[in-house]
Amino acid sequence: MASIREQILSAILTALNTGRPQGVPQATREGKEYESSQLPSVTIRPQGEVVGQVHGRRGLIRGRQLKVVVECRGSGNIPDQALDTYLVWITKALDGNTLNGLANDMVEEGQITWLSEIADKTYGMATVEFTVYYQTKKGDQESRN
Repeated sequence: MASIREQILSAILTALNTGRPQGVPQATREGKEYESSQLPSVTIRPQGEVVGQVHGRRGLIRGRQLKVVVECRGSGNIPDQALDTYLVWITKALDGNTLNGLANDMVEEGQITWLSEIADKTYGMATVEFTVYYQTKKGDQESRN
């Protein structure tokens, strides 16, 4: 069985790819350099995790906070405008989502970071940070409780 963390990352992909609006690309976990022919794109990646101790009814459990970054890339005359639809969808799909009980909560936190570059076109990138709050059994990352 996969860890709860890997199950959460898979569930995030499912949430982003289910009912996505027209023009919003399918989300992936691929980390790579992009060429203009591969844009637009939405990519997720774990950024880090904080683990703490929590006392539950059935003994010791680990409270976890998984930082997840969603990165959007695209092109347009005004790059932030070109990515706006993606960012709106990402927030609707993920903020407050408990991923069918895998998470206690998912919160959009941190900052939205914007980058743009002019080459053969004007390219833009935006990253959105989420914190996924969840728990596992002590010594067992594959079980919630």
